Amino acid sequence: SSLILISSSISFGVVQRYGMLRNLGHRATIDLNDPDLVTGSTGHIAALTWLREHSDQNDVVATNRFCIPGIESCISKWFLVSALSHRRMLIEGGYFDASHLPSSAEAEKIKYSKEFAEHPTRQGTVWLLEHDVSWIFVDYLAQESGIRSWEPYGTTMFSNDVASIVKLHQILSN
Repeated sequence: SSLILISSSISFGVVQRYGMLRNLGHRATIDLNDPDLVTGSTGHIAALTWLREHSDQNDVVATNRFCIPGIESCISKWFLVSALSHRRMLIEGGYFDASHLPSSAEAEKIKYSKEFAEHPTRQGTVWLLEHDVSWIFVDYLAQESGIRSWEPYGTTMFSNDVASIVKLHQILSN
């Protein structure tokens, strides 16, 4: 009986390996400009490489994107900004679903990050600055308002067809 189990396992492995080798020549083409790529589109890679090269290693970055589109409307495990920029994040991605919602502190970070990308306010900018954020990575796919200027609260330092990188202005809190 154990001989049958071992033979079955080996046979299954050989069949799987043969299928992988047979399919190597038939790989699906990948659109490198697709903003939903888990590895990032060429636009994401360019923007985040720019951020890595033009920011300090200890800078904190916020983003308005938390999701990977997929079977569900949002798989909240999008970690591209930290992965490619090598910078600390205010909050990015997560493991949130209906059974595990973000804590109030996490929800506040998400709120102010998204708010800045959509319609920045003085209060929200001060909150981000108080949490050591100096850069915002605005992913247009996650944005609803379509704004492309964050003045007077931040200056766009880099932009392309998928994202803007905004440097926060230092403003005094009241």
